[in-house]
Amino acid sequence: MFAIFALFLFSIVFASDKNNVNRTDLKCTGYAIHNVSLSGYYPVFGTDDKRNHLDDRGKELKTLQDYLDGRARYVTVAGNLKSGISYGTNICIEKLNEQFGRQILLQVCNYIIEQKDKLEWISASKLEVTPEQIKAKYEAYYYTEAEVFSGCNLKLIRSDKVTQDLTDQHCQNIIEAESKHSDLIPAKYEGGLKIWECTFDLGQYILEKEIELKDKLVMDLGCGAGVIGLLSLRKNATVHFQDYNAEVLKSVTIPNVVLNFYGTIITTKCEFYAGDWASLATLLDESKKYDYIFTSETIYNPDNHKKLYKIFKRRLKADGVVFVAGKTYYFGVGGGMRQFENLILKDGCFDVKSVWRSQDGD
Repeated sequence: MFAIFALFLFSIVFASDKNNVNRTDLKCTGYAIHNVSLSGYYPVFGTDDKRNHLDDRGKELKTLQDYLDGRARYVTVAGNLKSGISYGTNICIEKLNEQFGRQILLQVCNYIIEQKDKLEWISASKLEVTPEQIKAKYEAYYYTEAEVFSGCNLKLIRSDKVTQDLTDQHCQNIIEAESKHSDLIPAKYEGGLKIWECTFDLGQYILEKEIELKDKLVMDLGCGAGVIGLLSLRKNATVHFQDYNAEVLKSVTIPNVVLNFYGTIITTKCEFYAGDWASLATLLDESKKYDYIFTSETIYNPDNHKKLYKIFKRRLKADGVVFVAGKTYYFGVGGGMRQFENLILKDGCFDVKSVWRSQDGD
């Protein structure tokens, strides 16, 4: 189960043989190819659709983590069609080798089309919850109930059911994502139907550190299924849920709140916002600022870092806290925790502290 991330442009890559992986240095051999866009894959949760983990010829996709852990002989990447790189070509990138301190063998097994047009982001808007949504009843097959965090059971709408429903309803963003076997189409669909793994890390951290949220105003920024917001509601906070796609909020986030809380909680302690972060910063009520902003797996695209940071600067209380959960480096995109941290440090507005780190992944 994988997501294909946005394009990352390399100035020089080398089409090579597998002997590169046996080299003790970080250099590449082979013939150079200039200005190539490649995209890597990352495992996601909530689907058993085999199309989401097979390449163009039906072979299993291999992630960078598979390779680093010794479970794969290469890392699957998608190459742009105009590069002329054929299926099965081995690729070596010296900058990537330097990033990980070892030879990384890539293999082109999919193709992508570069996007040249300027992206048109969806303007932010506030969604009003209707009486019909509050009174909605869901059949047992349409959701799961599980211990999402230690000692915390939640009912969650099944993403595969929602995906099928939105496809049947001719939701073009979802149809396009499904046709491309992708969980990310910049400015169209930003992966909200999946629960990304750092969400589980962030939620567990909130519980283990017993962060006091009673009567606090919380934003679950880039919420998707709204798991962190649900956890905050259970700790008696008022929660504003935000996701890029309104269809995600309507089909997953709001139903998840309905499944886990009474109607009065939804109408008095929840608000829902859709759209781009740039316009969200001006849409939100200037008189309301947040005690806590929680955001998980939202720093993968460096093009959105400044917009995300602007939300922090404009909407956080003077004594408020932001928790950002993410990877050190997002292969295939170029974003990551260090890059985002440097942006904040350079501005000098906030203190920055690393409070938790996992040694199991990137």
